[in-house]
Amino acid sequence: MKYFVAELDKNYAHAPQVINWFPDFQVEKLHKDTQYEIPFRTSLKIKPDPEVEFTDIISYPCFGVSELVYQILQKFEPNTIVKEMMVYDSKNQKVNLYYIPILEEVDCLTEQSVFNMDHSLLKKIVINENKIRDKSLFHLAGVKNHYTIMRLDLAEALLRRNVKGLTLLEIEVIQD
Repeated sequence: MKYFVAELDKNYAHAPQVINWFPDFQVEKLHKDTQYEIPFRTSLKIKPDPEVEFTDIISYPCFGVSELVYQILQKFEPNTIVKEMMVYDSKNQKVNLYYIPILEEVDCLTEQSVFNMDHSLLKKIVINENKIRDKSLFHLAGVKNHYTIMRLDLAEALLRRNVKGLTLLEIEVIQD
């Protein structure tokens, strides 16, 4: 099976840009063990932009999805816990709701993966498919920054519905 890093397409110049989110939103608590410490719904400001284009995917400050993507995700990962993030531009009176899935961190990186010096970024991602089990969407364990990984069938389901703002970067997969 093929897997991809899923993130916001950087070609969307007017995608919402969350600002001043820290300390109101604690990204480090977006784990199964600590997610209960985060309110169900958080409201965060976005950079004022009269031409803001609410994409179906956001990557910052965390991975979030629109209602459309959330409905599809529920079919692939029905037990996923989500938090809601309301983003708003008070100057231009624009608002949108995103769902933040609490994704499992899967320890599937192989020794062929290449990190930067402080292990915050991956220069090359190689995963072991046998360690993923049946997950269609997950975060990589063992990396300081979040890498959201998506399985091919989920990616295809999203692409068939023309989701806005999704970029998929194929990664290397091995089986042992």
